[in-house]
Parts: sequence; C-alpha cells; structure tokens
Amino acid sequence: MAQASPTTPSWRAFERLMARRITARSGVRFASFASALVTGITLSLMLAVRAGPRGDLDGIAVRGLGWASWLVVLPATLGAIGALAELRQQDSLTTFRGLGLIPARSELALLSASCRVVAARLGLAGGSALFLALALSRSTGELPRRALQLLAGSGYILGLSLTAGLVALGTSSLGARRGRWLLLLLLLVPMIASERWLDVVDLEQVLDRLLDRIFQLGGR
Repeated sequence: MAQASPTTPSWRAFERLMARRITARSGVRFASFASALVTGITLSLMLAVRAGPRGDLDGIAVRGLGWASWLVVLPATLGAIGALAELRQQDSLTTFRGLGLIPARSELALLSASCRVVAARLGLAGGSALFLALALSRSTGELPRRALQLLAGSGYILGLSLTAGLVALGTSSLGARRGRWLLLLLLLVPMIASERWLDVVDLEQVLDRLLDRIFQLGGR
C-alpha cells in the first residue's frame, strides 16, 4: 500500500490557513466590529429591560439576530469573496494541490473556511443574544420557549452561514470585483423590483419570515 507523502498538507491545516486569510480582509474585520457592537447593544437593552417588571427579552434577541444578519454576514461574505478570488489568482492554491491536496478537497476546505468565519461572527452577535434571553428569563416557565428559540436560531445561523459560504465560493471564481458586484446585484435587484414593480421574493423577505417564526416560538 502506498504511503502518504509527509509533505502532503492536512485538510484541517489548509482550512485553518484559509480561514486566517479570510479573517484578515477588511470586510471581515468590519464584520467582527459589527458583531461586537450588536452584542453590546443587545446586552445593554436586555439589562435595561430586565431591570423592570416586564420586558420583551426575546424580541430584543430576535431583533439583534436580524441586525447581525446584514451588518455581519454581508461584509463578511464580501471579504471572503475577495480573499478566495485573490487565492485563485496566486500560485499558492496550485502549490497545495501539487503537494497532494486534490481539487475537490481544496474547494471543500475553502467552503468550510468561509462558513466558519461567517458563523463565528454571526453566532457571537445573534447566538449570544438568544442565549442571553434564555439566561435572563424571569421565570422557569419561559425557559422552554427561549430554549426552542435558541435551537431555531442556531439552525438559522448555520443555514445563513452555509449560504454565505456557498455564495462566496461560487462568485469568487469570477474575480474579486465581479464577484462582489454579482452578490450586490443578486441582493439589490430583487429588493428594488419587489418594492417598485413586481411582487417577487427577495432575501430580505425570506429572512424576515424566518425571524418572525423564531420570534413566534416564544409564544407571542
């Protein structure tokens, strides 16, 4: 049986290297800042509401998740597109493949890295908001509903992160500039058309409906 070459890169090591390259992009740094900002605002609002006799903690949590869906995911995806497009134009990806990392596994590593970068920042802002709503519940009767919201929100975060990773992987093959413009067109054209001419489904509507479902799990 043929032995693997000691120079063959680990898939995990390659994925971590790609994640670091994506994280270094300015768009992802802005997403990190936005994630921390949303987390801080959400926590402040929850503590203020929690100090009173009544308050809509889960509403604040879902609203924070909605803020993060745009302030975090969009710049992080744009940053990932730039990083992956730049990587495809360099010799480093060809070098890794020449060392034994087959193309399918390298593309999977790029997808995994993109999803991980987006999920980490979206999870900090949105996931922590839902967890805080659970932790700050006023009574044990609220815990099952808040736990269900947290579970549904986690699925929402994973699904949106996977979508962002797939979009970044696909559009980056067109180059950084074209890929970013394509993403913006895919987002803006349906939104503008829906507002002015046609009743078409756009990403904003889809996310709003999903967030409404998560909020309704709280029993309201």
